[in-house]
Amino acid sequence: GYRFDAHWSMLSMAGLRQVGLRRLGPTALLLNHSVFYDFDPETVLGLEVNLRQDIAGDDRTRALVIPQIHRRLSELTSLQAGLGVEFRTDRDAGLVAALRLIREF
Repeated sequence: GYRFDAHWSMLSMAGLRQVGLRRLGPTALLLNHSVFYDFDPETVLGLEVNLRQDIAGDDRTRALVIPQIHRRLSELTSLQAGLGVEFRTDRDAGLVAALRLIREF
């Protein structure tokens, strides 16, 4: 990640995705880039872009664009919510909603 100034930051990640313990599912290459704006001490606005390319077991490509809001609820707890669009090679684009409750340790 990188912080540009007091308000703007970004985070990029790349890696492999594999699901399954007893039986492995498709393997996918993942690329993720997010840009964040610290609106106030309790609120962060973000835009996340994900690209997923299945490379073993399937050949689907997916792209997700999801604006989001992160809201601090307490010193150790925050809520992330987003609503975006996922584009896939194997079907029409669709809405995606995300909600995440985070507890820091």
